[in-house]
Amino acid sequence: MTIKRTILAAVCAAPAFLPLAAAANSPTPFDGGWSVAVTSPTASCDLPDAVPIRVSGGAVRYDGWFGPRTTGEVHPNGSLAVSISYRSDIVNVSGVLSGTSGSGRWVSPTLDCGGTWVATRG
Repeated sequence: MTIKRTILAAVCAAPAFLPLAAAANSPTPFDGGWSVAVTSPTASCDLPDAVPIRVSGGAVRYDGWFGPRTTGEVHPNGSLAVSISYRSDIVNVSGVLSGTSGSGRWVSPTLDCGGTWVATRG
């Protein structure tokens, strides 16, 4: 995996989204584990593996070994807006979750990448 892909996985994947600061929030229908596939028209920005994400009380966090800083949440209607940062890189994520799936877009002004994501619960 190239360094760009490693950073992208850490940042993008992290819809790490918050280290459970939101655990005190009320449960939502979207709480639990999600697997997120990230794609980009730029080959160097594609991620070969799905990214593990966890939602708790609407807060989103990356379920992997990186610890990116994340702000944002999944709203009760399933819409989400999340900003993920790792070192000097930033990824902005938007989209919608519904039932057991979801999709949306992402863009990273610092990595000069963007694309789409698709999520499945579990």
